[in-house]
Amino acid sequence: MDKLNLSEKVVVITGVSSGLGKELLRVFLENKTKVAGIVRREESLAILSEESRGYKIKPLLLHGDISNPGKIKNMVEKVVDYFGGINILINNSAINFPSPAMKYTIHEWKETLNVNLTAPFLLARESYEYMKKRGGGLIINITSVEGILPTNNPPSIAYSVSKAGLIQLTRALAIEWGKDNIRVIAVAPGPFPSLMTEEFFNDEQFSQLKENWLKKIPLGRTTTTYEIAQSIVALATPAFSYATGTVFVLDGGLTAGL
Repeated sequence: MDKLNLSEKVVVITGVSSGLGKELLRVFLENKTKVAGIVRREESLAILSEESRGYKIKPLLLHGDISNPGKIKNMVEKVVDYFGGINILINNSAINFPSPAMKYTIHEWKETLNVNLTAPFLLARESYEYMKKRGGGLIINITSVEGILPTNNPPSIAYSVSKAGLIQLTRALAIEWGKDNIRVIAVAPGPFPSLMTEEFFNDEQFSQLKENWLKKIPLGRTTTTYEIAQSIVALATPAFSYATGTVFVLDGGLTAGL
């Protein structure tokens, strides 16, 4: 992993309280990267700080609600003040309210789109000038296979729409900002156990959900946060320096056929 050449990079990751975001924080720190992690749960700050003690470079951990546009500019400025700039932005935060379309509240709809789509756009826009000053940068948007093919098990209309929008945001920014050597890519993981799934399903429901997933995945297994995080770290290296405007699907073949 030392050959990945990330030691001089500054990486901003949203949603590091748990799941994939927390795993991303860990693997980037293992690669001696300068990491700023944004958390929504204030109680996570002390836990993450303690867990990060053993690493060579101490991460900057910020508490903030990325669904609040007024706070995003302030968080980006704190990162720049602390590390001197930004090289990589990973828009990982996401929320979901599984529910049939006819029962979806307007609050749930707006909140999902604010966190999953508007916040990544605003974070990218606030990071743009700082990346440009450094001669370029990389934005990685964590979307989902549900942004490619929506599911009805369970129905999650706002989540699917927001993740599809994130894919189009990726392509649009890649086209617009390529002249500034700012690359924008998306990563679409397949299903994997996470805090989000645990919050909405009891053990029996989740077991049934996982069984349904496994029937459709050619590799016959779900992925893990570790596996996805390792792939994302690899995408952040010079080995993928010509990649922009594309979606890397990590789904075990789930979307390969009907």
